[in-house]
Amino acid sequence: MDSGLTSVTDYTGNDRKLTLRDDSHSSLTANANSAVCTSTKVISVEINYSNAKAGDNEYISAMFQGSDGTVKAYGRIKTLASGEESGTVTISLSDFAPDSGDKLYVFNEQYNGDEATDYASPLREVVIPTSVNAYDITNTLTDITTNNTATYRRIGETGDYTAALTAAQGYVLPQSIEVKVGGTALTAGDSTYTYDVTTGEVKIFSSAITGDIELIAKGALPQEKEPTASFTATSHEGGTLSNVDMIYNKKGQGSDFK
Repeated sequence: MDSGLTSVTDYTGNDRKLTLRDDSHSSLTANANSAVCTSTKVISVEINYSNAKAGDNEYISAMFQGSDGTVKAYGRIKTLASGEESGTVTISLSDFAPDSGDKLYVFNEQYNGDEATDYASPLREVVIPTSVNAYDITNTLTDITTNNTATYRRIGETGDYTAALTAAQGYVLPQSIEVKVGGTALTAGDSTYTYDVTTGEVKIFSSAITGDIELIAKGALPQEKEPTASFTATSHEGGTLSNVDMIYNKKGQGSDFK
């Protein structure tokens, strides 16, 4: 059981699932407590619920309904064991981006599996707060990976943003990267950000984080090293020459002697 919703696609089969509105589930109340919102999307919403029916096969479920009444996404969000008649659930919207006009509904559902009737409470509409309280984080990386996969940062966080970059096989870390905050490229320095080409460690100082973060980096090809070889040669007169360094060019054509 996860906290996300799954998009509902068109179904062309003949099987049907019946869910009935049930009076024993009718006491559920639900309202949005808070949400994580960036300037571009809602990341998640936290919902307080009470008076749910808990026990075997009981869940808090949610769905998004389009303005035309079509169910666009659905998920069973939380299993309700006995004693969990009231509580809090967080719905992740990372896999589903609602359109303007979509409505979020929460309901108490008894899910009994395939070929069995389900029972549910009336739908409770939840209005999602939309005040921006987080910054988007975007990693635009080519032939590089990062160990920090966070997609947002709450406004007001006091810690520095840190990450470690790793070059893909066959590549090396670049000598420099690009860091943007609020769409403006930063100049590396003690008050903005640092990047260590040896370790791949990146640090963006908290004081410099005043908007959305974008980290841009591209893996570099390793520089080719010209191979060298040394050998001992003998002259036509039988004399022995000293060791001679022979340097091949990159294409292996011709040679120079030192």
